[in-house]
Amino acid sequence: MKFLICYTPLALRLFKLLHRTRQEVFKNDTRALEAARQKINEEFKNNQSETSEEKINELLKIASDVEVILRTSVIQAVHTDSDKISDNVWFSFICCCYFSAVLPLSFRQ
Repeated sequence: MKFLICYTPLALRLFKLLHRTRQEVFKNDTRALEAARQKINEEFKNNQSETSEEKINELLKIASDVEVILRTSVIQAVHTDSDKISDNVWFSFICCCYFSAVLPLSFRQ
């Protein structure tokens, strides 16, 4: 059980980092912010009782990878005309698609 204590600060740091990244990435998009908040909280809560060191390492790696993907792969855009896209607002569907497709597959077996 000693190894679980070692993982708590790292898990908390990743949890907070994901939320900070979510706030930056989906700024001014309340639907995406809320969907991302709920998904992050849900996934961490679902796995908080995990005791396998191997599984914990895997989950921490996934959380870290998700943060990098969010920070580097989500594009900022808003549809302004039939053939134009402006880069002012995040598309809500990016958050919904990403969090409903990628995270559940990654965090659950």
